[in-house]
Parts: sequence; C-alpha cells; structure tokens
Amino acid sequence: MRLPISRTQQVIKKPMDMLRIIANTLQMSVENYIERNRTREVVDLRFVSAKLLRHYYPNITYKQIGALYGGQDHTSIMNAIGKANDLLYAGDKSFTQKYHAALNSIEQWINEP
Repeated sequence: MRLPISRTQQVIKKPMDMLRIIANTLQMSVENYIERNRTREVVDLRFVSAKLLRHYYPNITYKQIGALYGGQDHTSIMNAIGKANDLLYAGDKSFTQKYHAALNSIEQWINEP
C-alpha cells in the first residue's frame, strides 16, 4: 500500500515509513509494533498508529495493518482503532497528547517536498 501525496509529486509515502515516524515521535522503536507487550506506552503506540494508518491509507485493510504489527489478527486492529477513538472521545490526556504529536509529525512528513 502506498500513498501518493499528489499527482505531480514523485515521492511515494509508504505505511512502514509512517510507522517509523510515529515511533520516533513517541520516542519508541519500530520493534515495539511487533513485540508482545501490553505496557501502556506500547499499546498507545499501536492504537495511535492503527488509527492514523486507516485515516491516511483508507484502502489499507485491517489484515494488512496486522501484518505490519507482526501478524496480529484483523480483529485486534479493529479493536485498537475502536479503543483509540474511545480514548480520544473520553479526553484521555496522555493518549490525546500522543495522538496529536504523532498527527503533527505525519502532517509535516506528508507536506515535505
């Protein structure tokens, strides 16, 4: 799955590139996506990135996202996106800050030449 930013722009932005940017923004490692760890930091990383992947790559499937996370089941990805939405709606301060930091980094990445 690739995200062409514009018809005239030759740069192709890939989902794995986005995952790297999100991990860097949250001061995490890309290995955190695939490790079987349920600490709050790792879970938030997965929730934020799953939600942003579905937003910026609307044609990516839950199964494809799960593959990026080391083979997680599609229902785990659906649950992650639902939990991300719940945390944002509830105004969870920690999660909301992480989400907006990642969102800002992704917006900068998309708009860079």
